[in-house]
Amino acid sequence: MASQRIRRPEEQEHIYKAMTDKKEFGIFDTYKDYFMLSLAVGFLEGKRKSFSKSLELIHWNVFNEDTDESLMNLITYLETHDFKVLYGTDQGLIKQKITIIEEYAAAGAEILYEKIMKDPTQTSEVLINYLLKFQDYKSTQVNEPSRLIERLSW
Repeated sequence: MASQRIRRPEEQEHIYKAMTDKKEFGIFDTYKDYFMLSLAVGFLEGKRKSFSKSLELIHWNVFNEDTDESLMNLITYLETHDFKVLYGTDQGLIKQKITIIEEYAAAGAEILYEKIMKDPTQTSEVLINYLLKFQDYKSTQVNEPSRLIERLSW
C-alpha cells in the first residue's frame, strides 16, 4: 500500500483550502487531517460520494499506520465484512479498499464543511457539538468483538 495514493474530489478543492486556511476559519493543519475526520463523518452518517475527477493526491505514506490506517481498516471491514479486502495484495482488492475510503471521505468533507460554515466564527464549538452526537454510536453491523473473531478464517 505504500506506493498508493488517495484521491479527493476536484470539486472539493475550495473545501479543503478553507478548512486548512489558518488565516480564516480553518482549524485543520493538513489536508490529511481533514480527510481523516471526513472519512469518519462520512461513515458515521452512512454516506458515500463517488467521483471521477480528482486533484492533488494524498500519498499513502502521510497516513499514520497506528491511527489513520486502523480507522481505514475498521471502516473497510464494516463496509465489506471481508478481511481479504483489508490485507489482500491483489490490485482489485486494494482498489476496492481505497474507493471505500475515498467515497466516505468525500461525503464527510461536504457534511463537515456545511456544518462548520453555518457559523464559521465558532468553528471549534460547532465541530465539537456536531461530533458529540456520535458519542453513543454503536455499529449495528458488529455488536460484539466475538463476532469479529468468528469471521477470521485462519
